[in-house]
This record gives sequence, C-alpha cells and structure tokens, in this order.
Amino acid sequence: MLQPIRIAAVLASLFLSGLVFELIRRRRIKEELWFAWLVAGLGPLVCSVWLGPWAALAHWLGIRYEPALLMIFGLLFAVVLMLYVSTVISTLMRQNQRLAQEIAYLNWRLDKLDDRAA
Repeated sequence: MLQPIRIAAVLASLFLSGLVFELIRRRRIKEELWFAWLVAGLGPLVCSVWLGPWAALAHWLGIRYEPALLMIFGLLFAVVLMLYVSTVISTLMRQNQRLAQEIAYLNWRLDKLDDRAA
C-alpha cells in the first residue's frame, strides 16, 4: 500500500512535470533551461516511486533516516540549478550590454553623419 506522502509526492511531481511540458510547448522556457526544469519535475517522481536504491545507498553511507539523503541530493540539485541559471543570466547580461554599446555607437555615427550632411 502506498503511503499518503508518496501519493502526494507523485501527484506533485506529475503536476510540475505537466506544467514544465506546457511551458516548453508554449516556448515560455528557453532552450537553455528546459532540460534542467524537466529533471527537476521528474526527479521527485523517480525518487518517490523507486525507493529501494535510495534506502540502500543511505544505509551504505551510514544515514539512519533515509529521506535525509534525498533532501541532501535535492539541496545539491537546487544549488547546481541556481548556478546554471546564474551562468545563463550572466551570458545574457553580457550580450545585452554589448548590444546596447553597439546601438549607442551606431546612433553616435548616425548623428555624426547627419551633422556632416547639414
């Protein structure tokens, strides 16, 4: 028999995965980020359905409370996801700054050409 917490975890994971698929379909999530969010949505589903290996790994590592191992992996995944999103945002910020500089330079040149023509 399934425990209520496992059922809730499966339902929440399915909801999150469905939401991610919908956002991918509507192209609301960029290509750089869809895989990370898909893993974030399906990861809890796999962990809640397939508990045996996690319990064995927790016992092997000396962790007495098996869900603590899942919490550790979840926190590590969240940190990696934040780091990845930060690198994507940093790249976009650099591109935005470069484009703004190019536009400013082109405007300056256009003004200079207008002054010469007048």
